[in-house]
Amino acid sequence: ERLSELLARLDGAFQRERRFTSDSAHELRTPISELRTLSEVGLQLAPDFTNPGDATQYFQDALAIANQMERLVTTLLALARCQSGSQPVAWRQVDVARVVQDAWKPLHEEAHRRGLSTTFVLPPEAVVETDSALLGLVISNLLSNAVAHTPGNGIITLETGGDETSVNLALSNSNNSLEAADLPRVFESFWRKDSARTGASHSGLGLSMVRELVALLRIDIDTGLPAPDLFRVSLRIPRVRGPQRVTAP
Repeated sequence: ERLSELLARLDGAFQRERRFTSDSAHELRTPISELRTLSEVGLQLAPDFTNPGDATQYFQDALAIANQMERLVTTLLALARCQSGSQPVAWRQVDVARVVQDAWKPLHEEAHRRGLSTTFVLPPEAVVETDSALLGLVISNLLSNAVAHTPGNGIITLETGGDETSVNLALSNSNNSLEAADLPRVFESFWRKDSARTGASHSGLGLSMVRELVALLRIDIDTGLPAPDLFRVSLRIPRVRGPQRVTAP
């Protein structure tokens, strides 16, 4: 029975690996196809370009596609480092409130453009022992996900709590699509509730990266729907580095 359980777990791991490889190839195939089509059309039209602005637009479109591919490949490589245990962690004292503020700065304009109402309740200082850059990636990905998927004119709130052992963050945003049955899948690579609403700047790997990073940083993470129209991600960040958690494949 134990051997059967082990083989079943291994089979599940192999299936997830095959699915991840297939999804990765699919995600890369789309921008590569777009880049090839754009290049072919540009070559055909090149002799007719009389306005330098026409050619410039083609280069700008090609650059945007190349940037999309670069983000995807960079994220895939970072995921591989985390999963293989080769991602270095620079443990030091970090102010969580400052990390949140820095992560929000590049997202503020997009939130304002979409009419999102934001409320952040942060303490003057919330110091933990962690890796500043990796924690920044976690919070940046969560905030970016909230901005991207909150319906227009919705709300985003971030509240901070905790005690002498941990700092707790609760990030909530308006929701009009996720259901309770979706929660176990939100951290899956390339999973999207509605792919039509996902822009090119989002590869579907952000929350997968969060899942790997919080395990590396020994942070507890939980998701929930406090109300049908509200999605929440909760983080419990230890103030002092604790024993490393080992998770089964």
